[in-house]
Amino acid sequence: MQIESGAKAATTLTVQYADLATSLGSGDILTADGYVVTNDHVIADAQELFVSLHDGRVARAQVVGVDPDTDLALLHVDATGLPAMPLGRS
Repeated sequence: MQIESGAKAATTLTVQYADLATSLGSGDILTADGYVVTNDHVIADAQELFVSLHDGRVARAQVVGVDPDTDLALLHVDATGLPAMPLGRS
């Protein structure tokens, strides 16, 4: 299976807060088995998170971990075969 890169590895996050407000954010798919990276401030205080995938699927996301100091958050969605973002070496 060929892993696609580029824009298809980007996702849209729908964030539901306790006060019923909803907002949108973005993230990038890190692995084909469902790990997504986004900003901590996007998901902070969220009650529910959903990831809209490029192929039209919508998946509920679980928070794996956050680092407020670097403003990063790692999410996981129950999906496979996702178009992962290629990682480089520096």
